[in-house]
Amino acid sequence: GCTGLTSVTIPNSVTSIGTHAFDGCTGLTSVTIPNSVTSIGSFAFYGCSGLTSVTIPNSVTSINDYAFKGSGLISVNIGSGIRTIGSQAFANCVDLEEVYCHAENVPSTSSDAFDGSLVEYATLYVPEGSIEVYKSTVPWSNFGTKATLDGTVPVVTDLVLQDGDGYNTGYDQDLQTLTYTRTFSNTEWQALYVPFEMAYADWQADFEVARLNDVHQWDDNDDGTIDRTELEAVKLKSGKTEANTPYLIRAKSTGEKAIKQTHATLYAAKENSIDCSSVGTLFTFTGTYSGVSGTTMFTNGYYAMGGGTLHQAASSANDLSPMRWYMTVTDRNGNPKSLGAVKVMVFGDDTDGISPTPALPGEEGEEAVYDLSGRRTDCPTKKGVYIKNGRKMIVR
Repeated sequence: GCTGLTSVTIPNSVTSIGTHAFDGCTGLTSVTIPNSVTSIGSFAFYGCSGLTSVTIPNSVTSINDYAFKGSGLISVNIGSGIRTIGSQAFANCVDLEEVYCHAENVPSTSSDAFDGSLVEYATLYVPEGSIEVYKSTVPWSNFGTKATLDGTVPVVTDLVLQDGDGYNTGYDQDLQTLTYTRTFSNTEWQALYVPFEMAYADWQADFEVARLNDVHQWDDNDDGTIDRTELEAVKLKSGKTEANTPYLIRAKSTGEKAIKQTHATLYAAKENSIDCSSVGTLFTFTGTYSGVSGTTMFTNGYYAMGGGTLHQAASSANDLSPMRWYMTVTDRNGNPKSLGAVKVMVFGDDTDGISPTPALPGEEGEEAVYDLSGRRTDCPTKKGVYIKNGRKMIVR
């Protein structure tokens, strides 16, 4: 709390800076830490709002909790000997612009070490051989720019992302070329969950893509029980997809296919969810980059795409591959519900978004007519669109 103290030179005889040593010294603008110091204690420079830069020598192995929290640091230079950085050690340093860390082995760092310091707008400088490890390790991965100690920002010129491989990169990458490859054994609709955006021009030649829109349920025989559930999707004919978002994809032919982009961004891995609901049921679609074991799928009653239809896991035999999404069905209290197979209906595909309505028991051969809500009507008289024997019928 010595607010009038403006500079400190710590002598070589000192091996540690103790807890709260300079806590609240708001006038402190300069501190020299010698190469004899091995640890900086908790709250040591807490709230030193006048301190804009600090060099931590190679001898220091630990920076403890809250050591520089709330200080005025703009630049931090951390020596090669650092091993641990504690909770909120550099938190709320809102002016922080650059951090140099000379340690080739990423120090054990609390995930909240830089909380509130706006590091997404700051630059991290690290040894060239370690930059990829820093990029994939929280909280270092949160820095907006990662560069080598000499200021070089590495550019990945080409990257091939193989469908089904695990993906856990914790930072965004700007690429000259991004290629996504996937093998299709059929031309049915399949789950798609990828960490990059796609423009219509990227897929239109070889694929169809649809966004998930809603889930509908019908009581076909009016007995008070749901007989049929359909996932509604909308085929995309323009625009672009969003990264880390569940979609449907369908190849126009089988075999290995590729989507190739130039000047693309590969985003950090995030396993996001989207959902929709009825009064009593919640449908949640969750993407995965790590995959889901067959045991987990079966135990939790998850649904996955197969043959153009959503099926609930019937056994623990089949794992869900990475870059897919799965559906969960629960009531409002979070309790799992079972529905049987869920048909996928895509608006804008070759059937104009109208799926054939299956005949009820005893109706085979009859000319059953349904409205677009799935209700049977024996003699449609109102103007509109109906489905008769699986075909669109218009009453004018």
